[in-house]
This record gives sequence, C-alpha cells and structure tokens, in this order.
Amino acid sequence: MRTFWTALLLLFVFAVGTGGWTASEATAQPRYEAGEEAPIRIGVRPYPTSLWGPTRGVGAALDLSVRNLGPSGSQLLLHAYPSQHRGTYSATYTTAPPFRGQRYLAVGARADVNDRHWYFGTGPGSSASTRLAANVHTFESRIRLGQPVFETGLVQPIVGVSHRLTRSFRNDDEDAFDALRPLSQRTLLAAAGELSGTERRQTHLLTGLALSWGTDELIRFQRSGVRLQSVMQRLWSVDDAPQIDRYTIDALGHLPVADRQAFTVRAHLKRTFGNDGTPVPFHFLSEIGGRDAPGYSRRRFVGNDALMLQAMYRFPLVQWRDAFVIEGHVAAHAVSVYNDILDEFELAVDFSETIDADRDTFPLRPAISTGIRLGPIFRDDIDISSAVGLSPEGVTAVHIRFVQPIQSLGAPFFF
Repeated sequence: MRTFWTALLLLFVFAVGTGGWTASEATAQPRYEAGEEAPIRIGVRPYPTSLWGPTRGVGAALDLSVRNLGPSGSQLLLHAYPSQHRGTYSATYTTAPPFRGQRYLAVGARADVNDRHWYFGTGPGSSASTRLAANVHTFESRIRLGQPVFETGLVQPIVGVSHRLTRSFRNDDEDAFDALRPLSQRTLLAAAGELSGTERRQTHLLTGLALSWGTDELIRFQRSGVRLQSVMQRLWSVDDAPQIDRYTIDALGHLPVADRQAFTVRAHLKRTFGNDGTPVPFHFLSEIGGRDAPGYSRRRFVGNDALMLQAMYRFPLVQWRDAFVIEGHVAAHAVSVYNDILDEFELAVDFSETIDADRDTFPLRPAISTGIRLGPIFRDDIDISSAVGLSPEGVTAVHIRFVQPIQSLGAPFFF
C-alpha cells in the first residue's frame, strides 16, 4: 500500500513539474481579461498513466497548450493520444475561457480511430456475454459561441460536422451476434451494413444549442452550489445516414457537510430519436458505462434513452499545508437505458446479474464505488483519481485516471 501511495505522489509531482507552470507561478499568475495584453505561455503536458489501458492497450498521450495566442485570455490546445487499439487527436482554440462570464468563440476538430468500440446490444435487457468489438473511425468539428446571460447563465449555439466510418465487427464469442435480439442486430447493421467485410460511411451536419446556469465555481474540489445544463442537437443527414435528434438534461448539486466534506447528487437524462422510426446506429445512441457507474464495463449499456442517478460523499484524507490534498469518496449509482423511457421506466432497483429482456418495464441497475482523488490546492486543472466499483456483474479493476484538462477548454458540450 505504501508503494501505491508513493507511485501516485511521484506521478503527480512529475505532472506538475512538466505542466508549464511552477507552484509559485500558479499562485501569482494574474487573471487576464479578453482584450488585455498578456505574454504567450506554452506548456507541454504528458499523461503518465496513459501508458496502458484495458481498451486502448499500450500508448502515450501528450498535450501542447499555448495561451494568449491572439487575444489575451485565448488558448490553443493540441492533444495526441496514439495507442495500440485507439488513436485520438484533437485541436481546439478558444478566444476566452468558457464559463467565466465572458463572450467567447471556440473552434475545434477531433479524429478518433478505434478498433475496440464495444457493443453489448441495445436496450436495458442486453447481456454482458454478447460483446462485440467495432472498428469505428470518427472525425468531428465544432464551432461554438458562448454568450453569458443573467450573471451565471451561458447560452451556446453550436454548429459542426460529424463523419463516421464503421469498417467491421468482430465477436468475442462466435455466437455473440446470433445471440443479440432483433432490435440490437438492426441497430448494429444500421452502422455497419454487414457484420464484416463492409464499410459504411455516415456524414451529418450538426446544429445545436446548449444552456447552462449555476451557482458553483466549476472547480475540481467543489463543495457547494448547483448547476443545471441542457443540450439540444440535430444531426442533419448528408448521405444515407438517418437524421438524429438528441436532448440532454443534467442537474448537479453540492451540499457542504463539514470542513472540506460534501455530499453531491446528480441526475442525468439523455434522449435520442431517429427520423421516421429508423433505427439509430449504435455509435449515436445514449450510453452508460464504467466511467459513469464504476462496476460496469465501458459502454456497457446503449439505448435511445439513458438515465443516471448518482449520490457521492466526499471527505478529506490528507492535506499537506496549502499545496496538496487527498480526498476519498464513496458513491452509489442507479442507471439504465431504454428504448423509450416513457413506456419502459420502472421506479425500482434490481440487483440481479441479468434482466429479462421481454419485460414491459425495466428497473434501474445499481453499482457502488469508492476511490480517492489527489490534487493541488493551488491548481484545479490537474488531479489523479482512482476508483473501484462493484455491480451485480462484478468488480472493476482499480482505475487510475490522470486528469489534466485545460480548464478553459474542459467545459461540457464541446465534444
């Protein structure tokens, strides 16, 4: 255990040391408003824990950040994450920090090549034994304008392009595809055309509107405040792809309990619709996985609609002066996906490993998790997190995540 804590601390110190700032620079760094002159700042940011992952395999990730390239307060972020089974590359530029009370323009593009895009079937009755792996190539670009309203609100119109190439599928089990229910097979074929040997390209123009309002401070170690967010998107078909509408509502609240302790609750609902009842390709569906509810596999559940209810208690474990803090958390999760939540939702929690797919209504699926987070007090754009999750389907491995986003580009709804 002592070796584990030592390794976490070494990773953290290495990241801070290579992040382009020192501790004294971070605390003394002035806040520049858009339009003011400021020196260009360049930072190179590695991700030490990106060297291996269960879905990516062996890899390495690196960020290059350039601040004040153009208007003061602007930022350019270049990200590269090549790995054995997946490569992710992106470039994003914003004229001012989003969610900080300023009007801004953000432009970005991302390319992703993934030969382990897992698919277990569509709907709440899917089985963990029917996993297939898709080879999906994605290119997305976005232009987003942020307009502050009512002091703590933000309106963000979005336009963009989405292009996806599905090359093939492979079965972990030879009978996995045949074991899928008819709806799951149709959803799969809507993306790929055939199980193997066929490429299908789908291109969409995207228009959308994101609304946000909150009293929180948008920092890592949040202790109080609420945030309400909603997104409306339409994907307009350019080729033979179906037209898709997506709607998201997210509510997050923090309640301080004692010194540096807090109780956090979250409710998240996402709905997806295809035009004229056409099956939505699986990679456009709402999804829930291990990132949302530790204890389940990544992308474990996909469906037209997704619902997540979460509660977390966070508490300090160790604090070293005013520099570093290690906090622990315990959390409970209740999640599910639906073909139509209005018809299929059932206000209950089922602890069974499998759920009968022929039911008329479906309960929520539970999970519990515990973990730690280590981060600096003087910077809220870097931390190291680990979590262990337990669900009726099993226990996840300890997941160590090195989080070092550029705060001004890490706002929701961009990608």
